[in-house]
Order: sequence, then structure tokens, then C-alpha cells
Amino acid sequence: MKSFVYPIDEETAKLAERQLLNTPFNVKLRELLVQYYSELKISKITFWFVRLTRGHAVPKIAEYKRRHVLWLIHNAPKNQFAGTAAMRIAPDLDPEGCRLAQKAWKQVLEETSYDVGIIRNAFETFRVLDREYAREILLNAQKQEPNNLEWTYKLMKLHSDGLRNEVPRLFHLSKILFWKWQLQLATAQSGTKELLYCLEKQHECEKELCVLDKQLGLWTSKKQKQLENLEKTIRNLQNK
Repeated sequence: MKSFVYPIDEETAKLAERQLLNTPFNVKLRELLVQYYSELKISKITFWFVRLTRGHAVPKIAEYKRRHVLWLIHNAPKNQFAGTAAMRIAPDLDPEGCRLAQKAWKQVLEETSYDVGIIRNAFETFRVLDREYAREILLNAQKQEPNNLEWTYKLMKLHSDGLRNEVPRLFHLSKILFWKWQLQLATAQSGTKELLYCLEKQHECEKELCVLDKQLGLWTSKKQKQLENLEKTIRNLQNK
């Protein structure tokens, strides 16, 4: 059996994938592959772009990573690697994988007894993707270990990070609110041209907020639908 040492290249990754068929419980090999897939550049990922899943284009690389990430969550959630950035699935690159990974962590937390390693690793995933659930994880940990200052510190850090991230969000939200107000005035007093201008400015602000929310893990399918509806309204007015 061949042993692998990081960093690896594409051919080595393919060889490792084949070896996993015979040794599926090789945790270290799966961790190595997750690390490799996580560090591939976007240009490399698009080269592997080969099929459609659930109506959305999903890079093959993302599928490979998803498979190993989900396996590690269910089979090695205590391992330190499970809490690293490499284990996070980007919601914009693989939204289904991101959803499944969050579901898997919640299942692990519900089905296992209190374990500090699992708590730490699950928190590292959710502090980026779902801050409210990350807070819930820490509050539950505090109930189990009220004298453990690690949980107090992480709660304070989560709160302070949230305030820091909210400043630019509030700036974009204020601009969106301004253009919604202008749209309200234009609807009552003006014609199609003024309406279209206000909607386009609102759309510009919404797109800026979209970029920021994706970086913070706050972008949701509901927000995506609202943005698409706004774009549809703009196209309808442009065609009049």
C-alpha cells in the first residue's frame, strides 16, 4: 500500500482516490484529499467542471471534497482536522454540499454525548456559515462546563466579530433603504424612467450586499430569490 505525504499533485490525488476503494476507513488519506481539493485554484476547478446535479452545475472537485468531508464528519468528528478551514464547504461553490455538511454536524451533535473535540470542530464550521447556531453550540457547552473559560472567550469573540462584520452590512442596508424610499416617492409622483433608475440603484446596492453576505456565510436562498425578483422587475420595466 502506497503512503502519501502532503503536498500532493493531481495524479497522486487520483491514485489516493483509487486506494480508498480498498481502504475506505483510512482517515488520514481522506484528510489529505480534503486539504488538496480545498487548495485548488478556481481555474483548476473549472477545468474539472463536468456535470449537472439537481439542476445546478457542480464541479467534480467539489463533489469529491463533499464526499470526504461528509464521511469525516460522521466518522472522525473528534479529529482536530475536522475543525480546520479545509473542512468548510463554500456555499457559493457547492450549496448542496454546504447544506449537507451543516446537517451532518447537527446530527453528530444530537447523537453523541458531550465531547469537547466535537463541540470545537462543529463550532468552527458554524461560526462562518450560521453564527446564530454557532452561538447556540457555545451556550450549550457552557451549560455542560460553566467554569470552562474557552466557551466564554469564544462567545465574546463571536459577538465582537459580529459587530465588526455588521458595520459594512449596515452601510449597504442603509443605502438599500434609501433607494427603497426613493422608489416609494417615484411610484407616487414619477414615471417609468424614474422608477427604473431607483430600482437599478437599489439593485446595485443589493449586489454589493450579496458579495459581503456570501463572504460572511449569511447569504440564503430566500435572499437569492428576492434579488432575482428585483432583476425580473427591472427587465420588465426596461422592455416597456
